[in-house]
Amino acid sequence: MNIEDFHKIIKNALNKGPSAYDFINKESINCGEKNQFCKDLAALLNQIKEAYECTKKLSEGNLNINCSKTNFFAMPAKNLQSNLNHLTWQAQQISDGDYNHKVSFLGDFSEAFNKMTESLKEKDALEKRLIEVLEEKATTDSLTKIANRSKFNEILTHEMERADRYQNGLSLIMLDIDHFKKINDTYGHIKGDETLKRLAEIVENNIRKPDFFARWGGEEFILLVPHTSLDNAAMLAEKLRKLIKTSKQPVDCKVTCSFGVTHFKKGDTANTFTERADKALYKAKENGRDRVEITK
Repeated sequence: MNIEDFHKIIKNALNKGPSAYDFINKESINCGEKNQFCKDLAALLNQIKEAYECTKKLSEGNLNINCSKTNFFAMPAKNLQSNLNHLTWQAQQISDGDYNHKVSFLGDFSEAFNKMTESLKEKDALEKRLIEVLEEKATTDSLTKIANRSKFNEILTHEMERADRYQNGLSLIMLDIDHFKKINDTYGHIKGDETLKRLAEIVENNIRKPDFFARWGGEEFILLVPHTSLDNAAMLAEKLRKLIKTSKQPVDCKVTCSFGVTHFKKGDTANTFTERADKALYKAKENGRDRVEITK
């Protein structure tokens, strides 16, 4: 191919677009040994074609382009490739929950992307809060705001496993408001509810952080006391009994409680452990109420 033919092909390429550059892969350009201008022009045309192919791949979503580092025409495509690769990495980080990523190198797209990230961050925070609320509702007694029976059973299983493994002592206290039906009948259910809340408040304010207190059901409560002997648990129960009896109450009468105390034995199940505390509580009721009884 001589220079005149080459010139015609260039004009055709300018008129019809880069598809006309395909001739480079099909024909050799005979510029002659001394025609440096023709050689340079052919090299220039090859660089333009390479830049076009790189840009075309990027527009199709292919980020694995490989343009020559010395190709001046391909530099914008390579810069875009670098930005898109970084954007892909940022999108992956955001999908993994890291919303501390901002885009600043893609003009209007950056603003839209950053707004999307903020929206996702707010939505994620809302979902997490919703999960927390649902978990709280599932594990908290709605009236007294202490743990419910379901949550207590979960903690009980865990503490029994620890006590069985390390032999570190675990006691259980069950308590019940004496004549609670009479309180409801005399003062009404609203005052009855306030009495339950007051009892929960008194106990919560007079136990240790490791102790776990929950509403077992109705006017019955349960207290798990880790690292505590049976005698010390009985002393704690007696202390709580006196506090409840002498504390100010929302009803115009003395509020008393009966207590049943027991200690974890090797081989106990959750049922045998709680049943033993319940038997001690029943004994306290039978023996006149407002007292602490122990079942070993």
